[in-house]
Amino acid sequence: NGGCDFFSWVDPPTCDRPEKIMPGLVKKMKALERANENFKFENTKLEEKVEKLEEKIEKLQKNVEKLQALNKRLVEKKEKMEMKMGFALAIATLLCVFLLYRIR
Repeated sequence: NGGCDFFSWVDPPTCDRPEKIMPGLVKKMKALERANENFKFENTKLEEKVEKLEEKIEKLQKNVEKLQALNKRLVEKKEKMEMKMGFALAIATLLCVFLLYRIR
C-alpha cells in the first residue's frame, strides 16, 4: 500500500456556547431531581394517608350497615307497638261506650 495505518480525526473548532450553558443545565437538572425526590416522598406519605382513610371508610360503611339494620328493626317494633296501641285504644273506646250504654 505504501501508506500507514494511522488515521487522524480532526473536528472543526466548536463554539463555546455549550460550555457556557452546560453548568446551568446541570444545575437545573439537579434541582429537578431533588424536586422529583421530594414529590416521591410526599406521594408515599399521601398514599399511606389514603390507605388509612380507606380503612376508616370501610369501618364506617360497616357501622352504617349495622345502624341501618338496627333502625329497620326498631321501625318494625314501633309499627307493631302502634298497632297494639291502636287495638288497645279501640278496645278501650268500645269498653267506654259499652259502660256508658249500660249506665243509661
